[in-house]
Amino acid sequence: MDALRFNADEIYQMAENIEDHGIRFYEAARDAASKSEIRELLGRLAEMERNHKARFTRMRAELPERDRRNEISLSLEEASENSDYLKALAESRVFGKAEAKALADLPENDLLIRALDLEKDSIIFLLELKEMAASLCGKDDIDAIIREELNHIRMINTRLAAWSKS
Repeated sequence: MDALRFNADEIYQMAENIEDHGIRFYEAARDAASKSEIRELLGRLAEMERNHKARFTRMRAELPERDRRNEISLSLEEASENSDYLKALAESRVFGKAEAKALADLPENDLLIRALDLEKDSIIFLLELKEMAASLCGKDDIDAIIREELNHIRMINTRLAAWSKS
C-alpha cells in the first residue's frame, strides 16, 4: 500500500511553515485594517505566531539525530481522511502578494473571520501533528501551542462580540 512518509525534521518544518503563513497573514491583515484596536490585535497575533515559529525551530534543532530520521507514515487512505491537515499544509506555501492585496479589500469584520479560519486550520494541523508524532519529543510544547492557538480564537471572538454590540 502506498503511503506518505515524513521524518520528524520534515514535520517540524511543516509546523514552521504553518506559523510563517500565520505571520504573513496577520501582518497583511494588520496593514489592511483601519481601526487602531484591530491593527493592534492583528499585530499582537503576528507576534504570537512568531513565537510559535521560534518554538518549532528550537524543537527541530533539539531533535536527537535518531528521532530526526524516524519516519512517520500516513497511508494514502489516512491522508485522504485528513484532508484538513493537508489543506493547512498546502495553504502554508501559497500566501503571497496577491492574497495580501485581496485582504485590503475586505471589511475588518471579514479580516477577523478569516483570522478565525486560520487559527482553526492551525489547531487542526497541530492536533494531526501530535497524533502523527506520538513518539516525538516536544509533545508538551505542541500542547502549549494548541492552548495558545485556542486563546487566539478567544481573543478574536471577543473582538467580534464587541463589534456586534456596537
